[in-house]
Amino acid sequence: RNIIADLTRESGFPPLLINPIDFVGLYHQRLEEMKKQQEKQTVN
Repeated sequence: RNIIADLTRESGFPPLLINPIDFVGLYHQRLEEMKKQQEKQTVN
């Protein structure tokens, strides 16, 4: 994110504002989805 922001600023483009990404939160969310899918498969 910082690299892209620095690159756009230094090359004369307007600032590019990118929100931070919570990779840990995405990982936990994906784990929960996988757990639900496995539970659904074991029930069937």
